[in-house]
Formats: sequence, C-alpha cells, structure tokens
Amino acid sequence: MLKMLLMKRKVEGIKVRSAGVFVIPGHHPPEAAVKVAREFGVDVSGHSSSPLSVEMLRSADMVAVMDLFHREKIVEMELESEDKGRLLGSYSTSPGKTPEEMEVPDPYGFTLFHYRRSFTIIHDCTETLCKVLL
Repeated sequence: MLKMLLMKRKVEGIKVRSAGVFVIPGHHPPEAAVKVAREFGVDVSGHSSSPLSVEMLRSADMVAVMDLFHREKIVEMELESEDKGRLLGSYSTSPGKTPEEMEVPDPYGFTLFHYRRSFTIIHDCTETLCKVLL
C-alpha cells in the first residue's frame, strides 16, 4: 500500500519492499486479501511472498513491522537492525498507548471482516508514513 501511495504522489528515491518472517516463497495472497485490497484501490493479485533476508535488513533504512513478534525476529536475524524496526501502528492517526496496542492484527485465515479491519489500519498508517517520508 505504501508503494502505491508513493507512486501516486510521483515520489522517487524511496524503495519499498515486502517480505515476511515466516513465509513460503512464491505464495500468493488469499482471495479475501485480494478482494479487500481491491476495495482499497490496491491490486495485490500479482503479489507473491518472499522471505525477509539479512541482506534486506542491512540495506534498509527502516523496516515497518506489523507486531512486536516481527520486530523481535528482525533483531534476532540482524542485531544491528534493532533501531530500524518500527511498528506500522505507531503511524496511526489514533495510536495506542502501548506497543501492544499499536500492533496490526494478522487477518490470515479469518473472515473478510478481519481483513477489512486490518486493511483499514494499514491504510491509515501508510497514509501517515507516506507524509512522514515526504
């Protein structure tokens, strides 16, 4: 979603990548994710998963993570990346008070309602993050 927002604003020089901590490379998003993303004007039908690598962490200026578990995992992978990990939820227009409240719930395996809830949070946070990056 961030990549799309930056492209819409014709921003250059910011590289956005998507990678997961526990993913099987090449998997496509579930149909529910494709449907809800489309509702938000985002086409993820051609997306395929790729695992996060140490090289990606080393080359990144910032790594937006959905939850504290993912933040811990990037530190385990590359200790020098500790300061790069940021909870995406911290960019919410109505942030929580604690890190746990800033986590974005993973809707995988749940209903369209859960996907919409998570995409709404992600949309809000990426809008703010986009403004911060500009």
